[in-house]
Amino acid sequence: MAVDQCETEEGTNVNALAVDDEVLKQFWDLASIDEEIRQKAVETLAERVVKDQLSYTAHDGKPALNGGASDGDAAADKLAACSPLAIYTLKRLVRGLASGRQGARQGFALAVTTIVEHAPAVSAAVVLDLLQSNLPVSASMKGSDATANLLAHVFGCGALVRGGAVQDPAAAGAVTTMLLAAAARKTFLREVATEVLLEMADLLDEQGVLQEVLRTNEALRSLLHQKAEAATPEALLLAVRLWPVIPQELLEAIPLLPPLKRP
Repeated sequence: MAVDQCETEEGTNVNALAVDDEVLKQFWDLASIDEEIRQKAVETLAERVVKDQLSYTAHDGKPALNGGASDGDAAADKLAACSPLAIYTLKRLVRGLASGRQGARQGFALAVTTIVEHAPAVSAAVVLDLLQSNLPVSASMKGSDATANLLAHVFGCGALVRGGAVQDPAAAGAVTTMLLAAAARKTFLREVATEVLLEMADLLDEQGVLQEVLRTNEALRSLLHQKAEAATPEALLLAVRLWPVIPQELLEAIPLLPPLKRP
């Protein structure tokens, strides 16, 4: 049986043999159908990872993130900011989001939320990159594999939003694109993807970030620009809920909304 492992930017392998039993046990308990057991596992795992990450940031941060030279790869720089234990944990959590075992998605998603909330170095970009690389969704992928990975994408995006990790246009745009791609692929994901988008919109409403996403995100603009007779209920809901913050210059191009100037 292959040992679950990951490799850091410096080439150091981190695998299950290098992680103590207390941490490993939490991954099993995260999937429990008992909510109390899941919650306890989240608290224990997050405490260990956050403590390790904060120590790593304080003492072992990579030069590219501490004023030194960078190779220009933003994704690699952000991953390099994570401790080996954080990388190992995040990879397992991301993969667990695709599991249909008992309460796995709920437990693993809550763990992601808690970690990104308390360890700022674990950015949305890191988690989104892990979702794409570990749980890809290709045009040819069908059946249960595609469904599992798409569900993982939605749960992962929801975890980032609730953990407060989506704060800038790049992260918000990437989350928007991932959610709308899942909604377009599977009809049953439209409602929950829309709910996550609206939750993100509520959090970003007063920061100017949402307006930037509305101006630049092609997936969102395409959805809002549908003709009324072709639009889904979710597209209409998004248009109505986002109406107060949609830039005035974009309103006239959205058939789902009346071209009236807001007071």
